Amino acid sequence: MDVFSFKQYAPSLSDKSKAEAVLVEIRNLNPKQNQIIVDFDGLIAMTTICARIIFGRLYKELGKDLFYNNIKMKNIEESIRIVIKWGIMKELEQSDDLLNVSNE
Repeated sequence: MDVFSFKQYAPSLSDKSKAEAVLVEIRNLNPKQNQIIVDFDGLIAMTTICARIIFGRLYKELGKDLFYNNIKMKNIEESIRIVIKWGIMKELEQSDDLLNVSNE
Protein backbone atom coordinates (compact mmCIF):
# COMPACT_ATOMS: atom_id res chain seq x y z
CA MET A 1 0.00 0.00 0.00
CA ASP A 2 1.46 3.33 -1.08
CA VAL A 3 1.00 6.67 0.69
CA PHE A 4 0.48 10.14 -0.73
CA SER A 5 0.85 12.98 1.78
CA PHE A 6 -0.60 16.47 1.46
CA LYS A 7 1.93 17.77 4.02
CA GLN A 8 3.90 19.76 1.44
CA TYR A 9 0.68 21.56 0.43
CA ALA A 10 -0.47 22.33 3.99
CA PRO A 11 -2.29 24.21 5.34
CA SER A 12 -4.44 24.73 2.25
CA LEU A 13 -4.68 23.75 -1.40
CA SER A 14 -6.27 26.31 -3.70
CA ASP A 15 -4.01 26.45 -6.77
CA LYS A 16 -5.17 24.55 -9.87
CA SER A 17 -1.64 23.82 -11.06
CA LYS A 18 -0.77 22.29 -7.68
CA ALA A 19 -3.94 20.18 -7.85
CA GLU A 20 -2.87 18.95 -11.29
CA ALA A 21 0.53 18.03 -9.81
CA VAL A 22 -1.15 16.12 -6.97
CA LEU A 23 -3.27 14.23 -9.48
CA VAL A 24 -0.17 13.21 -11.43
CA GLU A 25 1.57 12.08 -8.23
CA ILE A 26 -1.41 9.94 -7.21
CA ARG A 27 -1.78 8.51 -10.73
CA ASN A 28 1.91 7.56 -10.63
CA LEU A 29 1.13 5.38 -7.61
CA ASN A 30 -1.16 3.36 -9.93
CA PRO A 31 -4.48 3.45 -8.07
CA LYS A 32 -5.99 1.09 -10.65
CA GLN A 33 -3.77 -1.68 -9.28
CA ASN A 34 -2.83 -0.47 -5.77
CA GLN A 35 -4.52 0.82 -2.68
CA ILE A 36 -3.33 4.34 -1.94
CA ILE A 37 -3.49 5.98 1.48
CA VAL A 38 -4.07 9.71 0.98
CA ASP A 39 -2.87 11.41 4.16
CA PHE A 40 -4.40 14.83 4.76
CA ASP A 41 -2.37 15.52 7.92
CA GLY A 42 -1.81 19.28 8.18
CA LEU A 43 -4.23 20.18 5.39
CA ILE A 44 -7.16 22.15 6.76
CA ALA A 45 -8.68 23.58 3.57
CA MET A 46 -9.11 22.70 -0.10
CA THR A 47 -11.07 24.50 -2.80
CA THR A 48 -13.79 22.69 -4.68
CA ILE A 49 -11.94 23.13 -7.98
CA CYS A 50 -8.87 21.39 -6.52
CA ALA A 51 -11.03 18.58 -5.14
CA ARG A 52 -12.69 18.29 -8.54
CA ILE A 53 -9.36 18.11 -10.37
CA ILE A 54 -7.88 15.51 -8.03
CA PHE A 55 -10.72 13.39 -6.74
CA GLY A 56 -13.37 14.03 -9.38
CA ARG A 57 -11.04 12.89 -12.13
CA LEU A 58 -9.81 9.90 -10.12
CA TYR A 59 -13.42 8.93 -9.43
CA LYS A 60 -14.24 9.08 -13.16
CA GLU A 61 -11.12 7.13 -14.12
CA LEU A 62 -11.47 4.42 -11.48
CA GLY A 63 -15.24 4.16 -11.17
CA LYS A 64 -17.12 4.23 -7.88
CA ASP A 65 -16.17 0.79 -6.56
CA LEU A 66 -12.48 0.94 -7.39
CA PHE A 67 -12.23 4.52 -6.14
CA TYR A 68 -13.65 3.65 -2.72
CA ASN A 69 -11.66 0.42 -2.56
CA ASN A 70 -8.29 1.85 -3.59
CA ILE A 71 -8.33 5.47 -2.37
CA LYS A 72 -8.17 5.47 1.44
CA MET A 73 -8.35 8.86 3.16
CA LYS A 74 -6.52 9.38 6.46
CA ASN A 75 -6.41 12.35 8.86
CA ILE A 76 -9.07 14.20 6.88
CA GLU A 77 -11.08 17.13 8.22
CA GLU A 78 -14.84 16.77 7.79
CA SER A 79 -14.95 20.06 5.86
CA ILE A 80 -12.46 18.67 3.32
CA ARG A 81 -14.43 15.43 3.04
CA ILE A 82 -17.50 17.50 2.11
CA VAL A 83 -15.54 19.56 -0.44
CA ILE A 84 -14.26 16.33 -2.03
CA LYS A 85 -17.83 15.04 -2.36
CA TRP A 86 -18.82 18.35 -4.01
CA GLY A 87 -15.80 18.16 -6.31
CA ILE A 88 -16.72 14.65 -7.41
CA MET A 89 -20.34 15.67 -8.00
CA LYS A 90 -19.26 18.72 -10.05
CA GLU A 91 -16.95 16.60 -12.20
CA LEU A 92 -19.71 14.06 -12.83
CA GLU A 93 -22.22 16.84 -13.60
CA GLN A 94 -19.85 18.32 -16.18
CA SER A 95 -19.60 14.91 -17.86
CA ASP A 96 -23.40 14.63 -17.91
CA ASP A 97 -23.67 18.17 -19.33
CA LEU A 98 -21.27 17.29 -22.15
CA LEU A 99 -23.30 14.20 -22.99
CA ASN A 100 -26.52 16.22 -23.13
CA VAL A 101 -25.26 18.81 -25.63
CA SER A 102 -27.32 18.61 -28.79
CA ASN A 103 -26.43 19.57 -32.35
CA GLU A 104 -29.46 21.65 -33.22
